[in-house]
Amino acid sequence: MVMFAGGSGIAPFRSFWEARRSAGASGRNILFFGVQSRERFLYEEEIRGAVREGILEAHVAFSRDTHGLLYNRNARDLIEETIPPRRIDSTILEQSRDLCKVIASSGTGGLGGYIYICGSATLYESVWQTLQKLWSPMGKGQAILSRAFAEGRVMLDVFTTPRQISTELPVITLSQLARNIGHKEGGRVWVGVHGYVYDITDFLPIHPGGRLIIGTSAGIDASNTFDLMAHTNNGEVQSLLSKYLIGSLSPTPRNLGNELLDLRNAWAIYLRTAVESLTTVLLEVDTIQDKRLWLRNGHLDMCMARKFYQFQSRFIQRTIPGLFGTLYVLRAIRLLIRVGWRRFIFN
Repeated sequence: MVMFAGGSGIAPFRSFWEARRSAGASGRNILFFGVQSRERFLYEEEIRGAVREGILEAHVAFSRDTHGLLYNRNARDLIEETIPPRRIDSTILEQSRDLCKVIASSGTGGLGGYIYICGSATLYESVWQTLQKLWSPMGKGQAILSRAFAEGRVMLDVFTTPRQISTELPVITLSQLARNIGHKEGGRVWVGVHGYVYDITDFLPIHPGGRLIIGTSAGIDASNTFDLMAHTNNGEVQSLLSKYLIGSLSPTPRNLGNELLDLRNAWAIYLRTAVESLTTVLLEVDTIQDKRLWLRNGHLDMCMARKFYQFQSRFIQRTIPGLFGTLYVLRAIRLLIRVGWRRFIFN
């Protein structure tokens, strides 16, 4: 297992290596710990003892202190050394190849290690961004992390300073929310959750499950999805999300007559359908336009050809009629023929 801690985030990990010691576990236990100075190095003697016993590998970073400690695998000790101040991301990159081997899935030749991150939301962001930069013959960091997350080997305990929600937050309408799905270059990605709107553009690259999962909720009120994912009562998720709050979502107007309310609700449903359709098409087109996927050993990959045909059929038979009605289908077919699918893919 690999543990990443910042400051007081080291506390719960003490029980981790104690439990491993008591159980006589043979797996590797690796700790990355970031703190401001040597004076704030919590549980130093305890950690040193575990290192000397051979049950813990510890990589410590002091961000404001030159009195460094370097882990020596052969000596099983932390060696005193004067080094420039550094952060936890530097120690992670130094161990890049070894880390990839530890956290890569056993199915790909790795050890299938578990990842634990405990500390502030800022620490989590730094650690996750750095892990994505890892590369070794085992694969790239992003792919390794996505596999670990899918296999349930990523655990977070993230906290942040509570943020008081202002009563003067700007009100954001459904139309404004729908315009921000990241479909244009430099565009932002917004999502609505339980009456509030969050700009998650900067969070997308560090979402533990990858961009795809959270990207499908762009531009809509994703409260139901949020609840289904059990995020509502998850402190870690709430801590991370609170950093990206930008406004409150405009509620359904009150005192509308039945006819106007029905019209408004129908419009809201259609707007959501349009946004979800556009998001889905964008995600599929991104895949289809990846030239690397079309050729295998110098030949056309028929799996991609089938994927393209399926996308084309679904786009004509479902997406266009769902948004504009069946009268637009023939016009769409004529347009596609005129433009040419080959140009659509490769230009």
